[in-house]
Amino acid sequence: MKPHDQFGVWTNTVSERFAETMGIPIVAGRDFGPEDTAASPPVALVNETMARRFFGTPNPVGREFNFGPRQPRQWTVAGVVRDAKYSSVQEAVPPTVYYLYRQAPTRLGQVAFEVRTARDPLDLVGAIRRVVRTADVNLPLIDVKTQTDQIDETLFTERMFARLSSLFAGLALLLACVGVYGLLAYAVTRRTAEIGIRVALGAQRNDVLWMILREALMLAAIGVAVGVPTAIAATRLVKSMLFGLEPHDPLTVAVAAVVLVIVAAAAGWIPARRAAGVEPIVALRYE
Repeated sequence: MKPHDQFGVWTNTVSERFAETMGIPIVAGRDFGPEDTAASPPVALVNETMARRFFGTPNPVGREFNFGPRQPRQWTVAGVVRDAKYSSVQEAVPPTVYYLYRQAPTRLGQVAFEVRTARDPLDLVGAIRRVVRTADVNLPLIDVKTQTDQIDETLFTERMFARLSSLFAGLALLLACVGVYGLLAYAVTRRTAEIGIRVALGAQRNDVLWMILREALMLAAIGVAVGVPTAIAATRLVKSMLFGLEPHDPLTVAVAAVVLVIVAAAAGWIPARRAAGVEPIVALRYE
């Protein structure tokens, strides 16, 4: 597949059933067939982007086009196929024309064969090599890979970025939890004498626990109220590394906020419960 220098249209020379093999639906018209020979009028398939941009309609079947003096031959649109990406999943789908190899406007160089199977494709590599050798023993077969492997290669950078981001996000959440727990637990422990006084003056232990827990949750709520908008604003920095996903995933943000709130509640509840269980006379002597 290569771009046309003048019009920015990508071209791909294929054989019959290419769209079916690659799982690209034909949304209008027909696919290439045996009636399309080297001597018959040349036909082509175009993708949806090509149809909209150059023909102004989603169904330009029967319309003709060419690429100027360098390629004066007229091509008739036989069908329209669904937009598909080739080089990168992040790129916008370019306008694309599919030629039949028997009618190709230029000579073919390197050819890629696509094989579709319901079995594990790696099990068929040996059989495919034997078929190629039977056709031409001097024909080299190189760079054999599955479609999944090819996609994995194009997504290597994005997946590495996602793994590193997940790792650092997990570490950041862990450090935040440790910091919140340590700070609140220390603050509650420092109030042991206050708790002892309240209990000695007749305050119910559950009321004291709820008071401290309420203060801890209030601090957590303030932190979440400030942190969530900041985190959402910062997601613009990673938007360029994502495709098909929104950078501010509500579920992820909600889970992180809930975890921090739970940690804050535990940081207030556990030390407060311990302090409220101490005898008032002992609590009053606590420093």
